[in-house]
Amino acid sequence: MKLLPQIYRIITECFGNTRGGLTALVLRVRLFLRFPRRNLMVFLFLYLTMNFFVFSFFLFYFIENYKSVIIQREHVRDKFEYWQNVVDKHSNYVDAYYQVSYFALKLGQKGKALEYVDRALVLDPGFGEAEELRKVILDLR
Repeated sequence: MKLLPQIYRIITECFGNTRGGLTALVLRVRLFLRFPRRNLMVFLFLYLTMNFFVFSFFLFYFIENYKSVIIQREHVRDKFEYWQNVVDKHSNYVDAYYQVSYFALKLGQKGKALEYVDRALVLDPGFGEAEELRKVILDLR
């Protein structure tokens, strides 16, 4: 609503003066049009600044999430190596074979997981958890 009275005022003031009325009108219209451009630039600046902060927030969130995944993977790898050492030292320990198989599966090494779970089942054919893990490994293949 404010836009219309301003234009009306500019047009009536310019045409009230017969000398150079059209030139004055063009100058005033140009002056009037500068302000919306400034407003557009301010809006664009605020919009880009807001997007920068939102993007920065999500980037920070994803980087922290990625770090957490890396730490968890290292933890699983450490447990895998621990249980693998236990298997090397105690070759008749059934639960160690099961644990190595479980952590190998978590690391995505399905072949090793199947190998170790089969060894656990050779040592103890009635080991129910090992049988379930073997079914899961075969379903994932």
